[in-house]
Amino acid sequence: MTRIAQDTSVLSTHRVSGGPPRQPLYLMSRRPVSVCRRDASLVAYERKVCVGRYPLTRMSRVIATAHVNWHGNAIAACLEQGIGIAFVAGAGTFLGSCIPSLERVSPLTELLEELIDNPRWSATYDNFLRHLRADALRHWAGNRERALRPVTVSEYTAWVRSFVHFGEPPVELAFDCRGFLRALIDAHLYSRRVRVRYWRESVSVLDLGADITSLVYGTIVMEAGALLRSTSRPAAAIRLFENASPDYLMRIEGVLGSLERLLLRSVRQWQ
Repeated sequence: MTRIAQDTSVLSTHRVSGGPPRQPLYLMSRRPVSVCRRDASLVAYERKVCVGRYPLTRMSRVIATAHVNWHGNAIAACLEQGIGIAFVAGAGTFLGSCIPSLERVSPLTELLEELIDNPRWSATYDNFLRHLRADALRHWAGNRERALRPVTVSEYTAWVRSFVHFGEPPVELAFDCRGFLRALIDAHLYSRRVRVRYWRESVSVLDLGADITSLVYGTIVMEAGALLRSTSRPAAAIRLFENASPDYLMRIEGVLGSLERLLLRSVRQWQ
């Protein structure tokens, strides 16, 4: 679907009922590229030469480097179509995003809004995330044990200290795919009509998108094979990420399901 500079690739992630597959658009340009809207498409220009035309109805989300210069009509067109834009550094680090607004929200969003109305919400939520991270670590260690490649004591301790307690893996991949992952998470939350962030009295914030990214990225690093660990080129990283995206979506949905069950239990206790 796209070819911007050298390191760009697009693979199908899901289908819209009755329509063609929607795909993520990766604009991983290393050189200045301008993107504007032309009719029902985004059009990319490099030095006034058209280098790509991308129908809005075929896009699920957009991932772009800071070298991509956006016209306001292109950003507005994406948001109108429910397409989020994630901005990443050349090595994949997440910089920020534009997310479409939600006119209607899901019951999960309403539960999260009730949660942050409770002065003790942070402790409940932090314990929940810590529990999920600990479960992920135990699951990984169990799989390694069954594969006769047990995790060493020092390795396990490092993961407990860094990941379970603070949400950061003790090691990193050669290519930081958190920007790709955050774009996938934001798009999935939008499809579920779940807001990405929640504020209480403009002071504390529950950043659901960032927290799910941290959790899932940690499991990706845990389970990464030699190829994923050593891949540093964007094109190869995109292919590996998109090939595994159905599994990542299952993990994201698993986190949302666990969160919804926690909140329903909490609401019953508060009542």
